[in-house]
Amino acid sequence: MLDLEPDLIIIYHGTNDVHSRLVLPEYYKSDNSGCRKQWQNPDINILERSALLRIFLRKFGLTHQLNLGSVISSNHFVGKQLDILSQEELIQILNQNKPIYFKRNIENMIAIVRENQIAVLLSTWAHTPYFNDYASTLVYQIGFSEHNNVLKSIAIEKDIPLFDFAKIMSKEITYWADGRHLNEKGVKIKNSVFFRIYYEKEYNRSKSRIIFTIIMRNISVYMSYNIYYVKL
Repeated sequence: MLDLEPDLIIIYHGTNDVHSRLVLPEYYKSDNSGCRKQWQNPDINILERSALLRIFLRKFGLTHQLNLGSVISSNHFVGKQLDILSQEELIQILNQNKPIYFKRNIENMIAIVRENQIAVLLSTWAHTPYFNDYASTLVYQIGFSEHNNVLKSIAIEKDIPLFDFAKIMSKEITYWADGRHLNEKGVKIKNSVFFRIYYEKEYNRSKSRIIFTIIMRNISVYMSYNIYYVKL
């Protein structure tokens, strides 16, 4: 990214960093080995060699579609056991594995950016709980909130502007593809917010306003929100 010589770097992190904490505490390491492993193709059920049988097995939930998690998730990652472990058990693990590595990684990125005389903006991470996926579970919502609070504390400690995107981004499902990813409508809003911050060149002031336009029910709505230092 430094080779692109950017004027501003926006640090926007969230969901995957919660995955990294949902591991057996003795395997919670800075290299993320408790959550991720070297790519390993899983064994494929011999019945799935038939396309017809595979469709049947998928339809009735007897087997699951191959996904990224199935080839890189460590056996120590308990976040994939949402249907086995209780929320109380998962929250206990989350509480044991404090977001120390998340905080350190953000601070390291800030140090690199500042060393290269590039402006930096922190942003809270937005999600919606209205899909039946892991983002709707209590343990992940606690993790998301904790990480946003970490970002706010870093903004205070490092005297860096922070935009509370999680506060202003609508949770209505019309803007979301799932609990973690915005759809086209949501991305347009997000892009307009951050482009306006950059365009007005006011991200490095102690307090300013940004104005951007969103289309809501085919009506242009002008909205104004604070971009601020947490410590005012």
